[in-house]
Amino acid sequence: MAPPERGEATIAVAGPGACPVLWALGYLVKAAGFGVVVLGAFTIGHVIDTLRRRRDLPPGPFPWPLYGNFPHLGPTPHRALQRMHQQYGPLVTIWMGNRLTIVIGSPDLVKQTHKDQQERFQHRVLTDFAKISLHADEEGGKSVALAGGKYWKKARKIFVQELMSQKFITAVSIPAMVEEIRSSVDAIRELQEAPFDPHDHLQRLSLNIVFRLTYALRFAREEIDAEGSKFKELMNIINTVVKIGGTNIKANYIPILKLFNWGLQAQQRKTVAKRDEILGRLLAEHRATLDPMAPRDFLDVLLTRQDADSLSDTEVMLIAWEFITAGTDTTSATMHWMTLLLANHPEVQRKAWAEIDRVTD
Repeated sequence: MAPPERGEATIAVAGPGACPVLWALGYLVKAAGFGVVVLGAFTIGHVIDTLRRRRDLPPGPFPWPLYGNFPHLGPTPHRALQRMHQQYGPLVTIWMGNRLTIVIGSPDLVKQTHKDQQERFQHRVLTDFAKISLHADEEGGKSVALAGGKYWKKARKIFVQELMSQKFITAVSIPAMVEEIRSSVDAIRELQEAPFDPHDHLQRLSLNIVFRLTYALRFAREEIDAEGSKFKELMNIINTVVKIGGTNIKANYIPILKLFNWGLQAQQRKTVAKRDEILGRLLAEHRATLDPMAPRDFLDVLLTRQDADSLSDTEVMLIAWEFITAGTDTTSATMHWMTLLLANHPEVQRKAWAEIDRVTD
């Protein structure tokens, strides 16, 4: 056999019996080469498929294979999406893993899609935890925000007719809000300008408002720090639901990541069972003392409509619970941000103070 010419290279691979080390090295080289070919083919296929699908879609950053646009979202997705809207416009296309997602960044477009064409945009994508938490079936979760089909129409109708009615807002909602705001302000004043963490006070404020409207429940100031209180019990459930609902959320879009969810589903089911136990207790207490002619709160209203609207006990509990989840953590977080921003921008704080004085004089 003639020696190779200068500048050429050859690799001769013998069988494993000749030299195991050389055979193994040659095998790895072949495997690596095959892997590179497969990866290259996959990447080319991904690029071609993405370019084809993007032709009729709004603009957006190019997605990574498998991982989609998660790298573009980074640790602060709200800021990343804001930058994308500034760059691409009010409609942005991103891929959450391999799930196509259109992000709307315009109030006018939200009105067009979710109000003017609500029938066409009523479908909701449920995470694995949402399916467990909301006892989902083929029509979606047993709630309003994450339901679909005929059940969504029925649940939404109840919300609009009861919670959004002028009578409920003026006779029940506004008086409860004003009273709770004054109570929270008094509690903070009693601290006599000592440094404090506003978290529990803001959370109690939002919780008291929605719990008064939903279950006719109210929590005193001393219950904030009292271990074993109903306030702590409910807040532990709400905070746990929020925490585990956001654990490894990417696994809902990249299925292979579910391998890292060992034990998570058992924890989710345990939390949901504890929540359902508490909600069932509240339902039983209300049913035992219900006066259909004088409903005290939203749960009473649901009970008076239960037969007419063909609602099961589970549906009654979860529709009421949605009012709690929608109005506590989200409202509390908004007030946290507002407090932080006002503290860091005293000029805005002065403008807000002047406006309040002008309106209330």
